[in-house]
Amino acid sequence: NMVTKVKGGNMIKKIFMFTFLFIACFFIAACDNKEIVDDDGNKTNDVFKELADITLKEGETYTFSVDEALMLTTSDKLVATVDDATKTVIANLEGEVTITVYLASDTSVFKEIKVTVLPKDDNPGEDNPGEDNPVEDNPGGETQITGIEIICDKDVIYLDDVVKLEAKVLPETANQEVTWKSLSRTKATIDENGVITVLRGGEAKFVATSVIDNTVKAEISIEVKAIINPDIFFGNLGFEKPVVKNFTAYGFEQNWSGTLLSTVTKYLFEDLRLTQNIMPEGHADRPGTPMKALYVTVHDVGATSGWTNGEGTSNYCHSVTESSWHFSVGNDGAWQQLPMNEIGWHAGDGT
Repeated sequence: NMVTKVKGGNMIKKIFMFTFLFIACFFIAACDNKEIVDDDGNKTNDVFKELADITLKEGETYTFSVDEALMLTTSDKLVATVDDATKTVIANLEGEVTITVYLASDTSVFKEIKVTVLPKDDNPGEDNPGEDNPVEDNPGGETQITGIEIICDKDVIYLDDVVKLEAKVLPETANQEVTWKSLSRTKATIDENGVITVLRGGEAKFVATSVIDNTVKAEISIEVKAIINPDIFFGNLGFEKPVVKNFTAYGFEQNWSGTLLSTVTKYLFEDLRLTQNIMPEGHADRPGTPMKALYVTVHDVGATSGWTNGEGTSNYCHSVTESSWHFSVGNDGAWQQLPMNEIGWHAGDGT
């Protein structure tokens, strides 16, 4: 018995020492990853201390060399987009954009990076080939090109229009291959097939250049509008066959039957009516953790009793349930429980 007690005491001491060393190592690691407060009072982190402003050219990418998981947001997707998974910034168009880098484990820790996107270098000698880019009068026996005609069946192009420019090289027996270029890249882009993508409103100019003789070009100006096509919008508003059907709703509390009379239009011609039912600061269901919303989660509560309308579901958050969400919607309207810049306790992993 005496030997057993001594061995047990030694084992307890070993466990205590291992536990102490583990906690000490964890504390040291935590100190190495200390928080910093910048001049604006925002929390940052020493893992961000090497991050600086970036200059890229159109089409280039930049990857942050940070080991921790990150969340990235961009102030202008037209200028630059981001990829959280690869921690990468993709330069799209000339301009300036602010990229905000968050720690995925704590989004209150972040740093803003200024990204400047410069225009992509054009091919030297494109407009004036000269000696560095000679053009043969009749290369490879090709038919001599006399001109290019650009064909477009629209006077105005809207944001949701799919428009493809056609280039007709003259004479018709000549090689018909052309390259496309946008001279108004902040307003609209054009791909290698002549398909236009609208970015901002205004007058956009496009150029088609022969691949055989790059001194032969044609230019077209088209009005572009950064709004959806009103003809298409209003044409798609109505339902061709509105739904009328009987149904039974099955809930965890009770079941009930009714008749569904669907709307005849897809658009609600009314102002949004949102009732504020914000939980007070310090409430158990309002953690107060800052957030920038990136996605929307929609959840059916699966309840069919009388209290589970928008107001009743909203009031449920005010009880101590350790769950909360931002909006509750029912036949009685829409109710808001949390500010959009704070996280809720319902869906997600807390980040």
